[in-house]
Order: sequence, then structure tokens, then C-alpha cells
Amino acid sequence: MHYVEKKLGQYGWLFLVILLICGGFINREVYGQQPLNTNVLKRTGNIIQNGSAEEINNRTKTIDYMKGLTSEKVINAPLHWSVYLGQGHVEWGTTKKETYSGDRSAFLTMKQKGKEGLIVGGLLQGVDGQWNTGGGIYKAVLGIKYHISFWIKADIESELKVIIWGYKDCQEGEDPRQWINTSLGKEIVVTKNWKEYHGTFTLLPDTKTFAVLFSATIKKEDKYPLTYYIDDVQVVAEE
Repeated sequence: MHYVEKKLGQYGWLFLVILLICGGFINREVYGQQPLNTNVLKRTGNIIQNGSAEEINNRTKTIDYMKGLTSEKVINAPLHWSVYLGQGHVEWGTTKKETYSGDRSAFLTMKQKGKEGLIVGGLLQGVDGQWNTGGGIYKAVLGIKYHISFWIKADIESELKVIIWGYKDCQEGEDPRQWINTSLGKEIVVTKNWKEYHGTFTLLPDTKTFAVLFSATIKKEDKYPLTYYIDDVQVVAEE
């Protein structure tokens, strides 16, 4: 017994160092990976399909609008993702160049300014087809709170809006889209390093389906081209 105590006293500092190192690795692994409410995730799961942009359809093409004043070039488009284009010229799709996890991430490059000196565009997660013809693929559940999280970085520090793009039933000629804010506020600051963001949102009473829009506007004084990388998008419905 005294021999064991002596040995423990002799090497106790070593056990303490090992414990601290292991504890640090465990905490570092957990930190930034856990959603706001881990119990919610375990109960209901992530409803986002292909939020990590790993599944692609190998579609690569360029589409011109308004006689070349606005265009998009898509490179290895991820399934269940689309692009919103207001004006200017953008490239989007998936890349292996920058990833937080897995082999790919979704990217959006604000490439060239349009007629009014702006580039207005964004990535839509949860839309199959064109942004102006396809509705959101996620069915709305009213009266509950949703939790959203994602990882994002940019090659130039800049601001970006995170909006829930709802769709409602409407008469012919009416706009079915709804712009629903999240608790992330008006804009987030995207840095050159991968960072995870968490937020919450509640749908409107007449929302039928929804998608997630990562929207950017490059003004006359802003630097470009500018590329955003997005990975591991999750949306969890709170019970």
C-alpha cells in the first residue's frame, strides 16, 4: 500500500498533465460542434438536405440574363442548392479548395459588378431549380422555433445577410416569397477563418415551405472578386 502511494506521488504530476491535455482536446472537439440545444438535435435531427454540399450533379454551365448584364456560372452544383441573382455576375457551386468538414463546401463568388455598380446575389439552401420558379423544399411547421447553424468563411472579410426565404400560397401574379429574419440580426461579419454561427427563427402564419438564403451585396467601394464558402448547414425544429 505504501509502495503504491509512493509511486502515485512520484508520478502524480504526470497523470495530471495527461489529464489536462486530454481534457483540452475533448473540450476543443466539443466546442463549436454542438448546436445550441443538443437535446433538440437528438430528438428531431437536422432537416437540411445536403447541408454539407457533398452531393453534386456535375452541372457546369454559364447562363446570361438581360443581354449579358447579369450572369451566373455554376461549377459542380450541389443538390438542393440554388443561386439568387439580383444583378452583376457571380460564380457558384461546390469546391474542394476550402472545406470545414468532408470533401466539399458550397461557394459563391461575387465576380463582376453590374450596370448600377453593384453585385447582388446569394446562395439558397433548400431550393431545387431556379430561385424564381422553385419553392422551398422544407415544409413549414408553424408555431415552433427553429435553430439554425452553419460554418462560413470568406477570402475577404465582409458582411452577409442570413435570411429565411419563405413561400406562401398566393394568387397568380403575386410574389409568393417571404423574407423572414433570424436572431443573427441584420448582417453577420464573415472573416477569413472558418467560424460557426447559431441563430433562431420563427415562420410566418401563412408560410408553406422555406429555404435558407445567404445573401451578399457588393457596393461600389467594396473589394471584389469576393468568395464565400459555406459548410455544414443545419436547421433543427424545437419541440
